[in-house]
Amino acid sequence: MRLYLNPRLLFDAAFSGTQEEEGYYIFETQKVEELKNELLHGNPSCFLVSGYRGVGKSSFLKKVEKEVMGDPLSKQTVFVQTSFAYYSNQTHLLRKLIRELFLSLDSGPLKLDLGTTTRDKDRWQELRVKIETLYLRTFHDISNSSLLQSSTQQSVEVAADIQPMELLKKLGQVLAPIGTLVFGVGLWAQWPPNPWLGLALFLGSTLATVLGYFNVKWSSKRSSSKAREIRSKTLYDDEIAGYYLMQVLQELQQWGFRIVFVLDELDKVEEEEIDQLLKEMKPFLVSGYASFIVVAGQNLYYKYYREQYEEDSVLSSLFSKTIHINLHFPQKLANLFLRLLAVDQDFEESDMEDAMAYYTFKSHLVPRRFINLIRQDADFEDGRCYLDIPEHGYDYRFRLINNHVDQLRDDIINEHRSECIQDHFFQSLYIRVENELPNPDTSNPFHQLRNSAR
Repeated sequence: MRLYLNPRLLFDAAFSGTQEEEGYYIFETQKVEELKNELLHGNPSCFLVSGYRGVGKSSFLKKVEKEVMGDPLSKQTVFVQTSFAYYSNQTHLLRKLIRELFLSLDSGPLKLDLGTTTRDKDRWQELRVKIETLYLRTFHDISNSSLLQSSTQQSVEVAADIQPMELLKKLGQVLAPIGTLVFGVGLWAQWPPNPWLGLALFLGSTLATVLGYFNVKWSSKRSSSKAREIRSKTLYDDEIAGYYLMQVLQELQQWGFRIVFVLDELDKVEEEEIDQLLKEMKPFLVSGYASFIVVAGQNLYYKYYREQYEEDSVLSSLFSKTIHINLHFPQKLANLFLRLLAVDQDFEESDMEDAMAYYTFKSHLVPRRFINLIRQDADFEDGRCYLDIPEHGYDYRFRLINNHVDQLRDDIINEHRSECIQDHFFQSLYIRVENELPNPDTSNPFHQLRNSAR
């Protein structure tokens, strides 16, 4: 027998945020609204979204983002998607945050023309340049250099260009004819009383004329100077990058922006690395300048749960709210299976229910695994997708186990256990039952394991 399926509904991603169909994830409206209202109306804080791999944590947040951005109050809300499937050190962490922040802002918000006064416009422009420079520094070594110079100079100069011989030369040119005349008259007329005066004038003027061709120059100069030079170059390291990132987030908040960081894929990071990551992230997580949504697997929630009973633990005071994405219990997966069936086909109701129970059991209540198991067994003929039902059908115990799980879930809910602990219980139960099911000595493995698990 064949069950025909609609292959267009076999999505790998539960919800992409753009596709018309919402995939296999059945969103819990209450949790979506709860987180939406926190992001739109509450103060920036840190939230934990936990759940098993494949239950739709990332899809849940895409749904939340779509709902938030569709609200009129979300005008300056910016979601920053970051993936931490790989983590090495603080440098890697800061680069991821800075790069994703810039890319999210550059797609629209940074292009806004904010500010009503010239001063505000200048402040907005400075912030845009600061964000872009911080982003570029995650790729290149960019530095700003400045040179401060100051100098003091004193100078005293004394110069004299004394040319006495030139004076004598001129004087000699005047006295020479007078001396000659006086000397000649004195010899002839016996005047003046001292005839040697004319001779002296004649010889003096002659000597002055000769010496006038010589020049004597003297100069004196004294100077002193003082100079001071200061060179500075900007430094850039993890501490400085963190400081500037915090400063940018603070200024964006002052401009009315609501920044929401989604730290996804943390369930793929080793537990000891998560501890280090959260320690390095803590100044940002509790800064109050942006909201942070930490998306992690069961292990981080278990750690958070244990630390509630420890003194002065980090995790117990880190998250203001925890949201757990539940496993899809048999009734939910049954509804999903019915959605996958193609219309206009005839089939035996019991065969369909057995197939549904089989894939529910094998998936361990994880919706992505449920879809992947169906895709693994699905085939095509003439463009139609179908599942082949085994000739002898499926083991009846699959349906029995799923019915008991639904009943047991109601009992556990009434015991007020946390959703995460409930999921852990049912995952363990399915795995143990699957391991015991082929054993012919176990007539009713479910009841045995149910009692041991409780």
